[in-house]
Amino acid sequence: MKKFTFLLMAAIFAAMFNANAQSGTCGDNLTWNLSDGTLTISGTGDMWNYFYYNRNSVSWYQYLSQITTVVIEDGVTSIGNYNFYGCSGLTSVTIPNSVTLIGDGSFANCTILTTIEIPNFVTSIGDYAFGWCYLTSVTIPNSVTSIESTAFGGCWGLTSINVDVNNLNYSSIDGILYTKLQDVLVCCPAGKVGQVTIPNSVISIGNNAFDGCIGLTSVTIPNFVTSIGNNAFNSCAGLTSIIIPTSVTSIGEMAFGSCQGLISVTIPNSITSIESDVFYNCIGLTSVTISNSVTYIGSHAFFYCRGLTSVTCKATTPPTIYDDTFSYIGNNTMFYVPCESEEDYQAAEFWSTLNYGQCITAGINDIKTIELNIYPNPATDIVTIDGINANETVIITDLSGRIVGRALPLHNGWQTINVSGLPSGVYLVRVGNNIGKLVKE
Repeated sequence: MKKFTFLLMAAIFAAMFNANAQSGTCGDNLTWNLSDGTLTISGTGDMWNYFYYNRNSVSWYQYLSQITTVVIEDGVTSIGNYNFYGCSGLTSVTIPNSVTLIGDGSFANCTILTTIEIPNFVTSIGDYAFGWCYLTSVTIPNSVTSIESTAFGGCWGLTSINVDVNNLNYSSIDGILYTKLQDVLVCCPAGKVGQVTIPNSVISIGNNAFDGCIGLTSVTIPNFVTSIGNNAFNSCAGLTSIIIPTSVTSIGEMAFGSCQGLISVTIPNSITSIESDVFYNCIGLTSVTISNSVTYIGSHAFFYCRGLTSVTCKATTPPTIYDDTFSYIGNNTMFYVPCESEEDYQAAEFWSTLNYGQCITAGINDIKTIELNIYPNPATDIVTIDGINANETVIITDLSGRIVGRALPLHNGWQTINVSGLPSGVYLVRVGNNIGKLVKE
């Protein structure tokens, strides 16, 4: 009898424990209950927030695989960060009109969630809020004032992000998310395939804008875009070429990282700095042309571009690089630099360890004047050079880099040179690192 009583009490306590384990609190004034796969959130106020690294502290974490439906009742005002991350069986979510915020990673990695209805009271959608879900389309209501570019990151089934026409902050063209004025491209859905032509109204391609769009084969960037953000085209494995227009003045870190189908790229004269990791792991990249305007190339900029065979750098002064800027690119990669600067490259830090092919001559469009005034220009005989206080010799070369004239160091910032003996043509005038272009008639 005592044994039977003990077993009965143990069964009762076990049932009580299991019942308690499937309900609890998830906010200061919120409770949750899980029954037959349906998780119901009740009460008033905000759900608690978590971080990615402590998301296993979510009250229902041990039941994630059992959750198929989430019902958030009216009164809940925010869906906390990472609350439903990894609910691999989740197929249905009900969000009430009382919710105004959907936090970072809220429904991320809910891999069979195919639809979501965002109510017209939500104002903010966080980083990867629906990341790696299998959504096919989504509509942003007119209430949304802030949406992170990665909100739907990794949703490879998503082909269209639509926006309510009454939204004052965002708009959509062909399923791509833009700001209302369509001057910033915010997010291209990861399921987009084929070609994309960016409208002329766009001046900025935002951070992560095309991140993970593996089905894209071509993107046309108009000559009005001035900036390409961090990770903008990261992992666009289907892109084989990209034309960066001369309007672009900045390219963010990892902008073209892991674009493994990219074959060639030219950095235009408008760019002065190539940031870290810009072409990281572009294993299909075979040739790169770097303009004469570039003065800095960051760490890992071309790291693991193992197919790279040719790098042409037109800068007459070796840009600043790091020991890992061109790491793991292969032993057969050849670098081509201006003839007049070949010795400078071979002596410069980290450039000195690279392999050099035949030097290149500067074309007329590759020459950039930097703080060096030459007049008259064009000239027939005597020219004056001024604008620099440099105690250095004036050197004149033809476009092949051959020295055709010298003059004494500049004195008090100016010097005169007789060029009457030179054949008609275009010449370079160099004082230290300063270069000017002279046309001899």
